[in-house]
Amino acid sequence: NRYIHKGGNVVTSSAGVDAYTAFFSQHLRNADHIIHIAISPGLSRDYTMAEEAARAFDNVTVFNSERVTSATGLLILIAGKLVGQGYSVEEIIEELDAVKDRISCNFYIDNIDFMARRRDQYFDPARRKKEENKNLSYYKGPSYLKKIHGLIKTLNLHLGIRIRNNRANLSGIWIGNDRAAYKQFIRSVIPFDIIPDKEVLFITYSDIPVDTLLWIKEEISKVAGFERIIFNQMSAVISTNCGSGSFAISYLLKGNKNYNIGTFFDEEGIGSDIDENDKHYEKNENIENNENNEEETVNDGDQSLLISDEEESSQEKELKWYEKPEFIDGAAGVKNSGSEEAFRTVLKIFHDSIQIKAGEIDGFYKEGDWDNYTVKVHALKSSARLIGALSLADRAQLLENAGKEGNINYIRENQTSFMDDYRKYESLLAGIISDDNADDEDKPVKPMAEDYIMEGAYESLKDAASDMDCDMIEEVFKELDGYEIPAGEKDKISKLRERAGVFDYNGILEILNALEES
Repeated sequence: NRYIHKGGNVVTSSAGVDAYTAFFSQHLRNADHIIHIAISPGLSRDYTMAEEAARAFDNVTVFNSERVTSATGLLILIAGKLVGQGYSVEEIIEELDAVKDRISCNFYIDNIDFMARRRDQYFDPARRKKEENKNLSYYKGPSYLKKIHGLIKTLNLHLGIRIRNNRANLSGIWIGNDRAAYKQFIRSVIPFDIIPDKEVLFITYSDIPVDTLLWIKEEISKVAGFERIIFNQMSAVISTNCGSGSFAISYLLKGNKNYNIGTFFDEEGIGSDIDENDKHYEKNENIENNENNEEETVNDGDQSLLISDEEESSQEKELKWYEKPEFIDGAAGVKNSGSEEAFRTVLKIFHDSIQIKAGEIDGFYKEGDWDNYTVKVHALKSSARLIGALSLADRAQLLENAGKEGNINYIRENQTSFMDDYRKYESLLAGIISDDNADDEDKPVKPMAEDYIMEGAYESLKDAASDMDCDMIEEVFKELDGYEIPAGEKDKISKLRERAGVFDYNGILEILNALEES
């Protein structure tokens, strides 16, 4: 930005076909398949160039994100989670195609000098021909900029731009000083009538002071309580289009599935939240004056590997409860679930659903309904990977593949042994659950939930499910945890917890509607 402010010209370009071909070739040495999640073709030639290069390979898939910057990053994080859960390439693409429309991506443009200048450059005939011959890619900016540039400058207006359906469209115009306009922009992109997924929100910024970023974070927190607000600086390409003082807000709207992408940011220094003592941003701000920055980074990494024998022995601690069982990878389960507490819930849901799911799979097997059989085995594979039952998940994957390929003989040869081993997890997991509750005798006896308490809980769950309010659903279950559930209600509560665990709001409503009719 400083270079442009001083009168310099900037030309941005996507990588060419040859560069993408070389990139794919290099990474296919260590991968069975590459999914390249590309920037919107309406804003860059990234998608076009990558897709053309992918034609030379049978195992490269190019996906149009229809977004840019951190909004595209959200799709990459989701894809990473799906890979970890054993989804196939086709399933990942299908999931990304469904979820990308739930990603909100909006830019606040402080002033449009940069964008108008880029548009003037793009429409200079000599320059445009020269750059097109080089396969360079200009983002030319919205067509209305040329007409209203002078008016915007005179009135000190600030623009909001929404990235959607491969286009950058004007979403709002605000007048006034920066913070007043910021506040209006924030409330327009996180309106009160939508339900965001509160795991992560990204703020991608250009030349905004840290104290202003912290103020923006506070204003966003007033509108919606995101668990993590991640700051990252705009790339050079985006920054030269948007200009100083601009920023983008990207987040995911709430859906029926929780991807747990917040776990990518648990480690210190990896997308950690910014605060007054954030060293990451101090380094970014002082990077030009720190000639030894690279050397210091290397040294920090080396020091993390130098552990003395004494330190090593002191680190030998008793295994955590989820590390003890040999039949599951508990560490993977915690990572996939997002936290130890969430893993406990996921394990219980998996355990409590074994009889139901086993019955469904057996039923479709006996009926010869191979389509539904394959769907149910796929669901079991995903949930098994989620809890770290990797061996069971791998066997389910083979049965799923057989179902898709019509290899019924393989299914018949392996169905009985697979289902026997699947049902064994009921007793195996019961041991973990009972060990976890071994001190229950020392706990005070819970009061029995009276009829009016259960009726109130069911009514609250119905309202929350209708509003797709997962936080309220969680609060209802937390309240019920303080009571002893009547024997006749335990099965209903268990089924409702199972549906809530996978954000199946329709399933919750079906159970509750059936209760009202009975």
